[in-house]
Amino acid sequence: MDSVLKKSKVPRKGRWIIVLLVLMILCMGYVAWRLARVGNNAFAAGFQPPEMAAAQYTDRTVRANLGGVPVAIPPYFAEYVEYDGDPGWGENRKGPKPVRTPDSKIRSFGFDVRYPDMVGKSTPELWDDYRKRRLATDQWIRVGLSSGEDYKNAGGINRMAQGVQNRSSESDAKHWWNIYEKLKEDEHGLEVYAHPGMNTETGKFHREHENAKDIFFKKNNEDQVTTYISCSNREIPSAPCTHHFELDPEMHASVTVSYRRGLLPEWQQIQEKVKKTVLGFAVNEQK
Repeated sequence: MDSVLKKSKVPRKGRWIIVLLVLMILCMGYVAWRLARVGNNAFAAGFQPPEMAAAQYTDRTVRANLGGVPVAIPPYFAEYVEYDGDPGWGENRKGPKPVRTPDSKIRSFGFDVRYPDMVGKSTPELWDDYRKRRLATDQWIRVGLSSGEDYKNAGGINRMAQGVQNRSSESDAKHWWNIYEKLKEDEHGLEVYAHPGMNTETGKFHREHENAKDIFFKKNNEDQVTTYISCSNREIPSAPCTHHFELDPEMHASVTVSYRRGLLPEWQQIQEKVKKTVLGFAVNEQK
């Protein structure tokens, strides 16, 4: 009887070993599939050896025309590049995609850059630094450029400012968010425009509303606004600012920079460094 029981346990044990092997193979296959799905992001997090990390950042430089200037834009600065003639949002391309050459005109693109050293997400370490940023102390700023078909002519920033300067009447109290008044004191070398008046129901100033914004101007010697900055008045460390300026005459393009309001005192340095970075993409046509 004992010998019969021993013989019956042997195949059962073998079946368990086979089941375990199958499960191990399935798990290994799943892991491989997940890694393939994650792709470069997983590698950027440090799952690959140094030589593979370096290969991830091989040259994919965008060579084109930006605002009338031949440029070579590194891949980590050339995100979501659009060219003149590309379909708009929700539109389908008509005909085959054109072959891109150094003469192709860029319509828009954007990138993230760390202020003040102005480095992009060019290495796994910098990608990691970008992912670990904290809103209250964030030094990464977002830069967007418009040129080509999206850039009509110089003076667009001044026209934006005129729209704000013309909203100086409180006759329509229902739309207080459209009304701005220039403050007596400048801030950080900028003219300041804020929402005047008070909400009689709450007893709070319109400027203190969670959706209120302050607007800042910098003018040139001809009294033309050359820098336009709009900042949220929310009392949080990450309250955003949107900063507009133009690159004319060096390049026919406009720039939009986004950063937290805590960086507003450094607006001039930010503008100068962003301008230097973008103009640094220019290449000598003789090369």
